[in-house]
Amino acid sequence: MNRLIRCELIKEFKKVSFKLLLVLIIISSFLTCYISYKKVDDDYETYPKVEVNEISKKQYKLIKKYNIYASNINKINGLSNIKLNKIMDNGITLLIFSSIIMIVISSSVLGNEINKKSIKELLTKPYKRSEILISKFISTYIIIFLLTIFIFVTYILFAYILTKTNIFILKDYIIYNNHIKNVSFVLKYLIKFIMNSIPVYFLSTFTIFLTTFTRNQKIIIPINSILFIMSPVIFNFFLNIKFKYIIYTFIPYLDFSIFKNPYSILMLNIEYNINFNMFYGVVILIIYSIMFLLSSLFIFNEKDYY
Repeated sequence: MNRLIRCELIKEFKKVSFKLLLVLIIISSFLTCYISYKKVDDDYETYPKVEVNEISKKQYKLIKKYNIYASNINKINGLSNIKLNKIMDNGITLLIFSSIIMIVISSSVLGNEINKKSIKELLTKPYKRSEILISKFISTYIIIFLLTIFIFVTYILFAYILTKTNIFILKDYIIYNNHIKNVSFVLKYLIKFIMNSIPVYFLSTFTIFLTTFTRNQKIIIPINSILFIMSPVIFNFFLNIKFKYIIYTFIPYLDFSIFKNPYSILMLNIEYNINFNMFYGVVILIIYSIMFLLSSLFIFNEKDYY
């Protein structure tokens, strides 16, 4: 299977479109870093403390936990380099929009071979069908990881050049077990980038599943792109019609930037009496990813591609 993965990666990296993508990322990274550096001031958003009145025990726990978090995050903001943090947060935004790029790449990993009928030749080689499909999943995950690191590194380097701050020895702060901890600035944002890339892995898995099922690459790209872009609207629609079970689907978690403002998440949880948070989002996306991966294997093993 290692050879299959290696061939898949080489095939993707050799594409002119992939090289142009890297150039586009570099240009976008520089422009957004430069605009942030010139336009963003050193003010930071403070999170208000929520008063506890007549509420349920569940809401009381949520508010108590939020108030501790808000107090800590306000202290961190007062200690951190706000401009640098805002520059790096823009990098996370660029990473999130790379989801659409990965939808296109993921659909082509299998879709191109099905459309060009080259899948017939591949299936005649001494590989199990499951090995062929798993190699495509793994190669896609590797590409996502490499793109995540590439975007992260470009932002770190441009932020270092523009701010003339030695980011590589700079210390920043995180909240761990309701306590403020001193950590490396680079490590803090590396973890943030990796966490925010989790929905991208899911979207790629879902795209490959749809490609395996429908064989129609042209339909899959717009459907998944619209689903990704419209996911916040769909989520709010179902909450407004009192369908709380929407939080157990993957739809609300396709963009983790929704968790950037803990105050709005708290108000959402109180208003609709739900428990919507990033930890559940990670768990749900992993569960659905496994389901779609296994379904893809079953379909690929059973379907006639000749």
